[in-house]
Amino acid sequence: MDVFLLLLCLGLLSSVRASPSAWVSRPFGHCNGQRQSPVDIRTSGVTTDPNLTELTFTGYREKNIMRELANNGHTVQVTLRPGAGVSGGGLSGWYSAVQFHFHWGNSADFPGSEHLLDGQRFPMELHIVHVKKGKSLPAALADPEGIAVLGFFIEATEAGGTPEGWKTLTSLLKEVAGTGSTKTLALSLSLDELLRGVDHSKFFRYRGSLTTPDCNEAVVWTVFQEPVRVSRDLIDQFTTVLHLADVYRPVLPLNGRSIFSSPAVRLALGARDGSSPDQLLTGAEEELNVLSG
Repeated sequence: MDVFLLLLCLGLLSSVRASPSAWVSRPFGHCNGQRQSPVDIRTSGVTTDPNLTELTFTGYREKNIMRELANNGHTVQVTLRPGAGVSGGGLSGWYSAVQFHFHWGNSADFPGSEHLLDGQRFPMELHIVHVKKGKSLPAALADPEGIAVLGFFIEATEAGGTPEGWKTLTSLLKEVAGTGSTKTLALSLSLDELLRGVDHSKFFRYRGSLTTPDCNEAVVWTVFQEPVRVSRDLIDQFTTVLHLADVYRPVLPLNGRSIFSSPAVRLALGARDGSSPDQLLTGAEEELNVLSG
């Protein structure tokens, strides 16, 4: 059940072998739904929500939280041991962290984040997947707020081999270079060490979906404004060592949904309250052609 849970949290079932455009046209699962992810976050149109206070992280400083590294042929993911989780920040309860994975393009020069920020795509994006406490897997996937994913943009720097936590993790990619390979981990590395430099009070919130089939519309997305800064040489290893490229889904339209921001983002960006969801629709128009064409 544990492995099955992780696969479903990613949506990485056999149908993912088809392209994103096929997911919509066939379709697979919920992939042609009205609440799909990822999206382009247009900061001029976000609505500030005073209830989006700073999140409370549990177990993110634990050094032995990472259990297994795996290459499933679509991304590389790390399964987590029990104990880490997140609450607060407008979430409707406590969510248990089960795994994290990455999305990237083709080296740092050809970006591959899933979400966009004001039309900008970052080199990579890190997703930490959580399941709502007390929910069975079927119940979580059927609940519009059953899964909480934290999204972190990854920005490239020229300082080689940094930060240290990312250097430690990427040094293990060669151990899972083949599709289907796994490696049991005994790392003295915490989740916090992969998230250095990010202000946890500055984030965006919207309701969306898993970004691979079955694209279940069960996700509360929290996307942080500030990126994690990782050296270009470490980012490039995801392509050169794993021989995987462009592992991301193009952005989808909001279809009337609103994107909310925490008060700290409002102070940083000067975003205004009460903007119309229709103002947010244009960000996905260009890439929507990829899915409908």
